[in-house]
Amino acid sequence: MRTTAPGRTQTGAAAPTSCCLSCENSRVHTGHHPRLALLRRQLISLRSAWPEKLWRERWDEHLQRLDDLRAKVNESTWDAALGRVTDHDRMIIDHLYEGDLAP
Repeated sequence: MRTTAPGRTQTGAAAPTSCCLSCENSRVHTGHHPRLALLRRQLISLRSAWPEKLWRERWDEHLQRLDDLRAKVNESTWDAALGRVTDHDRMIIDHLYEGDLAP
């Protein structure tokens, strides 16, 4: 896992990629579960690498959205999705962390 945050470059440039979860038009299907579960797990891991106040300011809202989605999907189904994470999913999350998916 990278030490930069999702949607940010190494220099910290902002990117709205993780804000997609807050869009009322967004739709999540079962094919998204592995990638989102991986993102959630990495956000939790990232928390220990950042000062708590800074992490909360930047990422707590996104983690709350993922937690809400996890509860709606069913926690055991969501957690099982981690077993279906592919190398492609990992690559997408890596690109997200690098800021490569920024518009």
